[in-house]
Amino acid sequence: MPAFQFVHTADLHLDSPFQGLSEVVPALQSVLREATFQAFEGIIDLCINREVNFLLIAGDIHDASDRSLRALTRLRHGFERLAEHHIRVFVCHGNHDPLTGWSGNFSWPDNVCVFNAKEVEAKPVIVRDVEIARIYGVSYGMEKVTDNLALQFQREPDVPWSIGLLHTNVGNDPNHGNYAPCQLDDLVHAGMNYWALGHVHTHRILRDRDPLIIYSGNPQGRHMRETGPRGCYLVEVDSQGCAYPEFVPVDVVRWYDEQLTIEGLGGFDELLGRMDERVHALRLQNEGRGMIVRWQLEGRGVLHRELVKPGRLEDLLLTLREKWGMGSQFVWSEAIYDRTGREVDIEALRQEENLLGDFLRFAEVGDETRLQELRQVIEPLFEDPRVYRHLGEPSDEQLREWVQAAQHLGVDRLLAGDE
Repeated sequence: MPAFQFVHTADLHLDSPFQGLSEVVPALQSVLREATFQAFEGIIDLCINREVNFLLIAGDIHDASDRSLRALTRLRHGFERLAEHHIRVFVCHGNHDPLTGWSGNFSWPDNVCVFNAKEVEAKPVIVRDVEIARIYGVSYGMEKVTDNLALQFQREPDVPWSIGLLHTNVGNDPNHGNYAPCQLDDLVHAGMNYWALGHVHTHRILRDRDPLIIYSGNPQGRHMRETGPRGCYLVEVDSQGCAYPEFVPVDVVRWYDEQLTIEGLGGFDELLGRMDERVHALRLQNEGRGMIVRWQLEGRGVLHRELVKPGRLEDLLLTLREKWGMGSQFVWSEAIYDRTGREVDIEALRQEENLLGDFLRFAEVGDETRLQELRQVIEPLFEDPRVYRHLGEPSDEQLREWVQAAQHLGVDRLLAGDE
């Protein structure tokens, strides 16, 4: 079979706003407003520069069923650029952009194939009169699709190389909406060589061979739950049918959640020095990208007494924004959270036979049973869509962080009278 290559992306969410950035200075607002579009342009550039045969988009091109005219226009322009280089595009729609949504009666260039929502379709990729691959895909006809669409996929006989294109929640991941849920075995039994998946916004390889099953993640992070590099996958397939996926970052603004301890720090000048070091390291590894950083101050030390004084955190935040928040490689400080405490021996206090000792022993979540008990207690809170939208379903690590923060807060409150 002829060798070929393609790009796999998903969850573009074109023209969707960044969250939690109402205080961003006007000079940066245009950068953030353009970020999802610039990431998409990066994908188009990658396809053209690497001379790929086709582009796969696994759902959620748009952020809502009522697409913006601006997003549709920019999308069509990108597809037209690919058409000029004879690069085909295969699209399935997901829960954010179901086929029932408004599309402005847009017509796409002839190189674009949009899969329907009635049944799985199979589309061949022909190069010089030879079929190099066949793409199987299906779109969402409505926002909430709860059927296992993966069961409809089945490779046909005599297909040179097969790809499944699907927007799905594999393994009923609780951190994501359970749309078109399926199990890993459902994908394996369909007989594909590669699964190009969308819906999960963190890039990950679920299976590295027979078949390759990959979430490309979203190409541009938009809030603090989407930290770190974001991009797409460039996949090379050799003449033996072996595939070699490469993750390629295309994001233009990157999010970070940075933890800094105040242990050993005597004043704000030392804290700013430690933050300077962290910002310098981030800039070195981010190749000119702008960054949005949330600072989590942790640990116990003498600086805690200053941090809790009224107005101190607000003053520090303003200082950081003035210090790094401008320029092409800006570092915008989104927020500062104080998780610090006064200097105490937590383990010694935990052993005391008093109210504080009882509190610390009760608040200790060390084993899985206690952790699940806590999850059951707070579960009704996350049934409120307003809470879920901003926090999402907490991971075990997040729960432990919350408990630790509650311990520190409780110790400080119970010892407040001793200061």
